[in-house]
Amino acid sequence: MKSGKILIVDDNSGICELLKIITTKHGYECVTTTSSIEAIEILEKENILVVITDLNMPVMDGQALLCKIKRSFPKVKVFVMSADLNQQIIMDIISIGAEKTIDKLNLFSDVSCVLKNIKKDIISDIVNTDPAR
Repeated sequence: MKSGKILIVDDNSGICELLKIITTKHGYECVTTTSSIEAIEILEKENILVVITDLNMPVMDGQALLCKIKRSFPKVKVFVMSADLNQQIIMDIISIGAEKTIDKLNLFSDVSCVLKNIKKDIISDIVNTDPAR
């Protein structure tokens, strides 16, 4: 997991590219796709640590993708983003297994905060699994 990548899923390729720039600046390797179906294929082939997915997408929305990821790849952390978040949507997404929701209206600051917390989790995992401790 320590060398895992971040997968960005959004039907808007511009958002994918923006998030790729942000994640790369934070030192992560990033894979992007505009398709939820392709996201599942990527998860099967690549060592993905985290998925950041849009909620509102055609064919398979972010909630359905979250369900599939949690069922097939339970250790992958999933963050769901949308510009249309309300309390009910947030509660539903979190109850399915999302780590957090990301407000697209605060995209840069929310994603930056998420990436900093991921780094803390990785460091904590390394310290807690260190056989010398």
